Amino acid sequence: MGGASTLARALRHTPDITEAFTRHGAYVRPFTQISQRATARTVQYFTHTGRKERLTTLTHGLGELAATLPAALSRSGRRSLIGQAAP
Repeated sequence: MGGASTLARALRHTPDITEAFTRHGAYVRPFTQISQRATARTVQYFTHTGRKERLTTLTHGLGELAATLPAALSRSGRRSLIGQAAP
């Protein structure tokens, strides 16, 4: 729902529909990519049977999580994570 409300707000504030979708995509994309990578890592973790493969997957996942923390902890990032529209 957060993505829908962000798109609605962009469409309300921008008369050009192409620009509204571009703004929406730029705002939502980082959080969508975070979710997709986390899902992919989870699937990798549970489908790998070897201890070394699981450890590698877990290590890479933790590295990706650490890289995303600044965006997630920003004011707009917190709003996006709880489903509120951008100002």
